[in-house]
Amino acid sequence: MAFASGKFAIAICDRCGFQVKYSAMREEWNGSRVCPECFETKHPQLEPPFARADAEALRDARPDVAETAPNLTPYNDFVDNLP
Repeated sequence: MAFASGKFAIAICDRCGFQVKYSAMREEWNGSRVCPECFETKHPQLEPPFARADAEALRDARPDVAETAPNLTPYNDFVDNLP
């Protein structure tokens, strides 16, 4: 589909309402077509940076071999040895 060049066309600014040459109009980040005087770039705070998740655990972690649980006496041995 072919469009006309619009070199003699006039458009109306969405923000101020003034007549401006169609070729001078610019489109903003929100879809508005405005004149060069009304044009505003998108503020950086509207595009927050990508936040990656914090690393919480190690992959394939194993306990240290030297640190083992102490050998506890079972409850029944304690009851049997009461005076």
